[in-house]
Parts: sequence; C-alpha cells; structure tokens
Amino acid sequence: MKTPRILILIPNLGPGGAQAVFHQQIKHLSDRHQIIGCVFNWDGSFQVDRTANIVSLDVPAGKNWILKLYCFHKRIVKLRKLKKEYNIAVTISHLEGADYVNLFSKVSDKTICWIHGTKRFDGSMKGFLGLVRRYLLIPLIYRRADKLVSVSRAIQYELDKYYHLGKSKLLTLYNTVDLEKIKVLKEAPLDKGHASLFVAPVLITHCRLAEQKNIVGLLSVFSLCKKQRPDMRLLILGDGELRSHLLKKCDFLGLAAYSPWSESRDDANYDVYFLGYRSNPYPYLGKSTLYIQSSNWEGFPLSLCEAMACGLPVVAADCPTGPREILNSSVLTGSLRTTIQHAEFGCLFPLIDSNDASSLALWTNGILELLENDKMLRHYSITGKSRVSDFDITKNLRLTEDLINDLTTR
Repeated sequence: MKTPRILILIPNLGPGGAQAVFHQQIKHLSDRHQIIGCVFNWDGSFQVDRTANIVSLDVPAGKNWILKLYCFHKRIVKLRKLKKEYNIAVTISHLEGADYVNLFSKVSDKTICWIHGTKRFDGSMKGFLGLVRRYLLIPLIYRRADKLVSVSRAIQYELDKYYHLGKSKLLTLYNTVDLEKIKVLKEAPLDKGHASLFVAPVLITHCRLAEQKNIVGLLSVFSLCKKQRPDMRLLILGDGELRSHLLKKCDFLGLAAYSPWSESRDDANYDVYFLGYRSNPYPYLGKSTLYIQSSNWEGFPLSLCEAMACGLPVVAADCPTGPREILNSSVLTGSLRTTIQHAEFGCLFPLIDSNDASSLALWTNGILELLENDKMLRHYSITGKSRVSDFDITKNLRLTEDLINDLTTR
C-alpha cells in the first residue's frame, strides 16, 4: 500500500525548539511515510540542515511592507505548486508565519498547524501588527486548519477559551526528548579548558539570546548572588540578537564576561561565560549545579526538559504556559506566581522584574537557599529525570502517526 506524502514546513532552520521538532518529525516519520521538509529560505540554517529531503522555497524576508506582502504571496504560490507536484496528502506547519502560508496554499491536502507558543501572552505581539495578529489573523485564519496541535494543554485551553477555535480541531502533543540520545551525548568531552569551570557552583541556561528569555533579568539576579557566593559562575549557551546588549549589561553590573565573539581569554577567571550555540549542550548541563529558565513566556520548553534529562535540578520562571505544566503537572492555568513554589519536579519562581528590588531579592535568596540544600538538589535531580520520561520521543511520534492516519483515512 502506497503511503501518503507528508510535507513539513517551517520558516527557517537553525537553533530552536520548533526546529528541533521539525527535524524529529522528518527523521522518525520517514520510516513509514514519504516526507518532504520545506523552508522559506536557508537564512540562519546550519550546513547540516541542508539535507536531500529538505527543499527551500528560496523566498527571502521582505524589508518593508510592500516587499513583505509580495514575498508572502510568492511563498503561497510556490508552496501550492509544490503540494500539487508531489500530491501532498498532509501538510504540517511549524511557527505562525509557516501556518499562514500553509493554510492559504491549501489544495487537497489536510493541514495541521503545530502551535509552539502562547498566543495570548506572546510579548512579541506589539503595536498595530500585534493587534492584527491577535484579534484578526489568529482567530480567523487558524479556523481553516484541519487540526491545531498545541505543545501544551495550557495553550490548547487558551486557543479554545480566548480564540474560540473549536474543541474538535484542538489536540495537545507535548514536545519530546530523545532520552537515549541525550544519555550518549552527555558523555562527550567538554571543549579544551572548560572542565575547570565546574570546580565551583555553576548556574546554567541554554536558549536563544532574545527578549523572550529574559537573560537581562537572570544577569541582574546572578550579580546579587555573586555578592554572597563569589565563587559562583553563570554559563549561558546560545546566541541571538541580544548578544551585544547582554555583554553591555554584564559591564553595567560589574560582571566579568567571557564570550567567543570578543577578545576574551579562555580561562576560569570570569563571572559569566557566554559559550555560544552548542549542538551538544548535554555535557555542560550534566556537570552544572542548577539550571535556570528565566523566560517571560514559553510554549513547552524543550530546554527545561533536556536539563532534567541530564539529572540537573531546575528553577523556572512561572510564565503563563510551559514550565508549570512540566514541573507541577496538576496545575495548568491560573494567576502568575508571586511566591516560590517547591513543586513536584522542580522550583517555580515568579517572573523576574529587573526593576523591582523585591523580585530580584526573592530570586537571589531562593537560589542561594537551594544551593545550600543538598538534599533538595538530589531530590529534584531524581524526580526531574523521572518526569521527562513522560515526554519520551517514542510516545509522541506514535500519536503523531495516529493523527496523520486519522486525517488521511477520513
């Protein structure tokens, strides 16, 4: 029996949780289906992303409104042609820009939009365009989809309650971690000279250096922690548009910062280490003391799950969707936290407000108290590792195949 052709679409590749899911689906669904991956263009991608089963529409991002609309239309035309040429049965799109192109290029294919982040609390929805997205594009255009897959139950709840997209269209499939792969990669050697970084307590995070991740707030907290624990270090793995701003923030806070983008000495005499993007962050996670996620908003953060899979105790800001569902599975929605909660599988802290002394003090005292509590650190190392088994890749991909089969046999 001939299997249906599946097209998986994303705006661009490179680092990111949505990109990780895109690659997972291409790799694992190819065992039973004919899979074609597709990107708008190769901007920001790594050379390893350019595989034979991924094609590019070769349409750049427009630099002004006229060009943006032109490029949007061109992407729709090219994708529709691709769908017809390969007789695509199901198109899965990741991230909002790809969702719109997917839905407007619909031919006879079934369309699935994979929703990776909160829409209601997305801080990037600003100004006039933000209003258009929030109140016009999302509630109207997403109705065209055959299925809307959210990466957390809290996102599914907001799509139903606030955007009225219909319960029958909605489904939650958690982001997944490849536990066996992480187990192997964690044993890889560190870069030369980096072993000496771990002779003292190390806080670590790995993420895109973007507004969403609130690394500014994390640096403010860390500078206060350093005053009481001068031996502490902060490792930040990742890159992004705020790189220069964050290095300047370190200077402002009096934190000596190492980065591969400046003339820094590669030794253990810095307070903060920006180590850039790492295709294998797991050896660093496995040797650190405490993982910190300081995001202002999330979807279902794979980075948090990856840290837990490495046996690392975690602290996460209780942003509207994502961390609380991972660390405190019985609570999905509700008011944002104002106090620290020692949850089932990690610690939930209120959002960091860099301009609020009480917020910074709460985070500082909470982190320092946790570092002094070896029993709690061991507890969260064990329970966190147990929790991520719920997000193992095998289960999720089986459910994804069930969804595809359901849509193609209707």
